[in-house]
Amino acid sequence: MGDGIYVARIPESSTSDLKCDPSTPLLNLSGPLYSALDDIITIGLSNLRTPETPIAALRNIGPKSAGLLAEIGVNTLSDLEEMGAVFAYRVLKHRFAHVSILMLYALEATIRDVHWLSLTEEDKNGLRAAAEAELQID
Repeated sequence: MGDGIYVARIPESSTSDLKCDPSTPLLNLSGPLYSALDDIITIGLSNLRTPETPIAALRNIGPKSAGLLAEIGVNTLSDLEEMGAVFAYRVLKHRFAHVSILMLYALEATIRDVHWLSLTEEDKNGLRAAAEAELQID
């Protein structure tokens, strides 16, 4: 099965131990529809974000990304906002060569509290240019 949100059948007999079974989806949402649904679902959760929200609890950041970010000292939303998406990406890329440009998009989208697929091409081009620019040290 591909990436997306799966709505699974829930047996009527087991309401105390609900489990999602991706092998029997009623509905598979992916792509732009997935992004729109993600935005709708997280509207109510946005109020739960605080500067001290753990990085792993934020959207766009999975467990592997959270682990890499912890390695460079980014453990909370505040840490990421202070470092900035571009600088955090540059540090990650320097430290972990396998990090892709999608990480930069995810970091910026996390700061903005939007799904990374909602970034425009203009946003992405600006982020890429900033990440590739020479560091200016004053």
